[in-house]
Amino acid sequence: MAYRSMQDFKKLKEQTSRQQIESIIKAFEKRCLIFRCDDEKGKLLAFRGALVIGGKAWDIFAATTPSGRNVYASHASFWGLMNECATRKVEWYDMSGVDQTNNRGVYDFKKGTGAQDLQYLSEWEFAKPSIFGLLVSRLIFLKGLA
Repeated sequence: MAYRSMQDFKKLKEQTSRQQIESIIKAFEKRCLIFRCDDEKGKLLAFRGALVIGGKAWDIFAATTPSGRNVYASHASFWGLMNECATRKVEWYDMSGVDQTNNRGVYDFKKGTGAQDLQYLSEWEFAKPSIFGLLVSRLIFLKGLA
């Protein structure tokens, strides 16, 4: 529900379905941390999830409802998650990608946590004969338009 209201508010296509989130939680069980922020009536305002493996953790999903945005609920869920990561001795936390131009709010939130923007090489593809690489690239491009 939080994802749906966030997507509607931001006019985005579906980011992550409830079924996908439930599948991740089931697959990773105790390695999956989820923190939520509720209003005084118990209504969900924001949540954030991470996978923790050893001393490393990865941001895997987060959403804030429009009413949660008004009270900075994403900050509370992130704070709770970071405290639990510290308790579990997590030394490295990857907040995942940011788009400074097209998603300024998420960029500002992640930058405001003190995170550093790191750039990685993107995916590489290689095929022999090379015509297969061109074909696969075109199919991936067309799928992205759907």
